Amino acid sequence: MTFLVGNGVMMVIAWFILGKAYVFRALYGVIGVTLLMAVAENYITEALIHADPLMSSIIGAIFSGTGLGLVYSRNASTGGTDFVGAIITKYRYISMGRGLLYVDLIIVGSSYLLFQSLEKIIYGLIVVSVMYYTVDLVINGTRQSVQFIIFSTRYNEIASHINTELNRGCTVLEGTGWYSQQPQKVLIILARKAESSSIFRLVKRIDENSFISQSNVVGVYGKGFDQMK
Repeated sequence: MTFLVGNGVMMVIAWFILGKAYVFRALYGVIGVTLLMAVAENYITEALIHADPLMSSIIGAIFSGTGLGLVYSRNASTGGTDFVGAIITKYRYISMGRGLLYVDLIIVGSSYLLFQSLEKIIYGLIVVSVMYYTVDLVINGTRQSVQFIIFSTRYNEIASHINTELNRGCTVLEGTGWYSQQPQKVLIILARKAESSSIFRLVKRIDENSFISQSNVVGVYGKGFDQMK
């Protein structure tokens, strides 16, 4: 009940700062987590791993970070300090994981006033550090993009098939081979990293003698990719 009431207050604040679309997406997460917590409290009454609390902390943090990363990659929320982290990332150019890490470090540190236990603080610091490191790994993995530079005499076929089969755009540039002094068409393609194999297979099918350069890009913003903040 405290989780539900607290999130109700945070959603009202987020409505005015982050917009109603974000709040509606977060509503599914808040309701889902609330119901799962109610079930878990009744069925999980003791630790699953008794021998090593440190191992329990690390395993729990990895699972929790993976789940949160999948949620954040869709610009949604599970409630709680997620709202605070989303507000921070809106006004400061830092990752969601790092913003939430700062918030939770303050919470864990202040818990000493209540529990008077240095051991609990140490375990808490381990959990939030591992969890939000995992969050950043998942988010960066789902959003990672690549850039292809393709040199081929059959550039028009490659571009057309990439448009129709992979639903990705291409840009054709005019170039000159300096060794041959001959004009050359150059294809530029931006795509998700998960689409790399499909692009390679398509180019190889059309022109095995093509020359391809692939590089990772820090960020791609615009239609079909991430939104500019």
